[in-house]
Amino acid sequence: MRQELWKLEAAAEDQEADKKKIQMATTRRPMKRSAFVRLATKDDVPALQLLIQGLADYEDASKDCHATEAALTSTLFQQPPFVGTTVFLLELAPLLEVTLAASNGVSNYAVLTNGASNGKTPEPQGIANGAASDSSFHEEYHEVSLTCAEEDYESAAPYRSPRDETRTIVGFALCFPRYVCYMAKNALFLEGLHVREAYRRQGLGTVLLKTVAQQAVKRGFGRVDWIVEDWNVNAIKFYEGMGGLVMPKLLTCRLKGENLRAYAS
Repeated sequence: MRQELWKLEAAAEDQEADKKKIQMATTRRPMKRSAFVRLATKDDVPALQLLIQGLADYEDASKDCHATEAALTSTLFQQPPFVGTTVFLLELAPLLEVTLAASNGVSNYAVLTNGASNGKTPEPQGIANGAASDSSFHEEYHEVSLTCAEEDYESAAPYRSPRDETRTIVGFALCFPRYVCYMAKNALFLEGLHVREAYRRQGLGTVLLKTVAQQAVKRGFGRVDWIVEDWNVNAIKFYEGMGGLVMPKLLTCRLKGENLRAYAS
């Protein structure tokens, strides 16, 4: 009961903080930035570990977070993307000074590969170092307007992109396919979605979520599923606003730790 009250109080505090940030944002001049969505590689594990820890802290699940760099390195990138676990990273960089061709009729979207952030013509480049690679997914580019404060160099340092030092990793989405028997096809389960606190409420979570949805449609997945905490009122409203169905009649069941071992014995 005490924990539930704490979560409600935390949600109320988040709402109040949101109001203050909105008020500050209205007086701050928007900054144009380049946003990139790409597949994660083993080189990204240090930053990914920090992002996952941040998600655990936000959901009051730090005690259950065992995602060390060693554990992530040994368990991720074992199968091709969209066959096994897939991790998307969202990076920000100074606005590109080159004119990019539009894709899918959307003026602020283009398909890029390495080299674009230096004003170069994008060229196909292979991914090494144990990366999850998939020839049918190419790095995506979006032009975004941010009203958040500039991050200082020291705070951004752990999140510098190993592929391009001008980029900063600000969020991730982790998903994997799971078979739905009565649909007789796979669904794409979004297991984790997180944007660092300094960059929230800027539409960056939407960029990641749209990427997941687009890949699900492209690859014939029947639906996208994810879980939201019942106290996270802002997230629930956001998901409902985008057409997501919040299903109160479905409850998550879980066996873990000693209970799992006892039942399995």
